[in-house]
Amino acid sequence: MFPITTSRLIIRPYSAGDITEQVDAVIESVMTVGRWLPWCHSSYSVKDAAEWFVICEQSIAANISYDLGIFDKSTGKLVGSIAINEIRSNHKLGNIGYWVRQSAQGRRIAAEAVEAVAEFGFNHLGLLRLEIIAGIDNKASRRVAEKVNAVCEGLARNRIILNNQSIDAMVYSLIPSDLNRSV
Repeated sequence: MFPITTSRLIIRPYSAGDITEQVDAVIESVMTVGRWLPWCHSSYSVKDAAEWFVICEQSIAANISYDLGIFDKSTGKLVGSIAINEIRSNHKLGNIGYWVRQSAQGRRIAAEAVEAVAEFGFNHLGLLRLEIIAGIDNKASRRVAEKVNAVCEGLARNRIILNNQSIDAMVYSLIPSDLNRSV
């Protein structure tokens, strides 16, 4: 099942050896990622990463969430994270979330990872629908959804709580047949 590989990426569960690199990636990315993901802040610590990795391991074991590291295949460097989470097995659907460290942004890494993880979700987890929920002003995440040909289904009002404020979001979906038309 793991790792998931693409031409440039290795996508796999985190290991204890990734903790320091996770902290570095998060702190480096506060200005871009932190705007949309409140856990991404300048005081993110080794303790935060270690606790997160335990949660990720437990969630994978329970088949409720797959939070995975994205690594550059040629260097082994952590370049981001991707997840299938909020899995609702009875409805065969889940949510895809992602972030890419600031120094690796703009290189189509998130799109490549989404395509690979979507295939994993459909072929290995048996899901029939994956959603990408992106804040209305989160242009980078919305571009990723559009690059992978996710279908924009519309505006969801008050869909995301960000810094104790509700914000509107765009809802995108992928179904198995969408993978055949990705560019």
